[in-house]
Amino acid sequence: MRSIPATLDPLLLTGVIVFALQAGIIAALLLERRLRRRAESQNRAILSSMAADVALLTRRGIIETCNDNWARSIGTENPFMPAHVGDAWIPASKRVPAENQGDLMRLRQALDDVMAGREREQIVEYAWQSGNDRRWSHLRLRRLDRGDGGAVIAHVDITPRKRMEAENQKTLHELAHMNMRAGMGELVSVVTHEINQPLTASLGNAQALRRMLASKQLPEGSEFLPIVEDIIDANRRAADVINRIRTVMRKEEFEMQPLDFNAIVADIVRMLNPAAANEGIVMTADLDPDLPAIPGDRVQLRQVAMNLIVNAVQATRSKGGEPPIVRVKTSVRNSDVALMVEDGGDGVPEDASRLFEPYFTTKREGLGVGLSITRSIVESHGGTIEVANLPEGGARFSVILPVH
Repeated sequence: MRSIPATLDPLLLTGVIVFALQAGIIAALLLERRLRRRAESQNRAILSSMAADVALLTRRGIIETCNDNWARSIGTENPFMPAHVGDAWIPASKRVPAENQGDLMRLRQALDDVMAGREREQIVEYAWQSGNDRRWSHLRLRRLDRGDGGAVIAHVDITPRKRMEAENQKTLHELAHMNMRAGMGELVSVVTHEINQPLTASLGNAQALRRMLASKQLPEGSEFLPIVEDIIDANRRAADVINRIRTVMRKEEFEMQPLDFNAIVADIVRMLNPAAANEGIVMTADLDPDLPAIPGDRVQLRQVAMNLIVNAVQATRSKGGEPPIVRVKTSVRNSDVALMVEDGGDGVPEDASRLFEPYFTTKREGLGVGLSITRSIVESHGGTIEVANLPEGGARFSVILPVH
């Protein structure tokens, strides 16, 4: 019977250990590959389930993988969606239409900020042309929390939303103009008062001139000139009143453009001041000369100023107390533009938010749509409106509109 050696051969023992280590490493690699494949399969499933067009970028901005929606969008006329897996996402400038060069610069900056870790997430919206069709896109870039960095891009075609917003703006524009027309009753006394004075002066001068002609006691030619000039001046003043009313009431197409808000407010104050004066109300205007231009639609912002100032005059008139003052003020507030209108009325109810609800009114003859339209216009311009009672009585309506 052979005896078993007390100790194993060192070479054999080393071989066993190496084999065991190799087997462990292979098993670990196989497990890692299986887990990686499972993770990749899960990632593909997640990407494929997303409604957006989604792609993953390496830290160099190369498309690493994408979902089916992204792949299907390749070949469209969207200037920032033509890239395949393995391509650089940001296209060369020469491949981007002239109208999208500014968008290209914004996207490059956004991607740099995300990749460098300066921003966690960036959102860019842009418009592009597809044949005769105008379309809009929304891109969201988010940094990937992984060792080798990178980012995820999610693209959504927001054309339906933009078209709906445009339709809503047109509807609001029409509503603002209709509301302006509906408020013509408040302007009747303005027109009557402002036109009556120059027409009365013109009539008096014309009658005096007729009497001179009828009596055949004609003065020297030079004495006619003051009378004729007075008639001309009176008619000019009447024409100015009519033109000012016509400018405010004129129907214009909806257009977002840089506007001088002071000029809009000043026009409304000049138009309504005579009516307020007839009621014994003093209207003051403190307009900040350094007010920056703001983006907006002229008709809609004109309606905002009109509604607030008319309401202030009506509130002050209804109280009939002292002092009967309406204060209108513009200023810069935290880089935004502010309009404040203060009245001398009884103030607003405790639940002031109801004032902005459609068809809610505290006036017997009111329809309850003016402030509702005003709030809709302000919010559609990215602004806010609020109201507060003043310690000395009356209320202050404040509108804040963004400069950018």
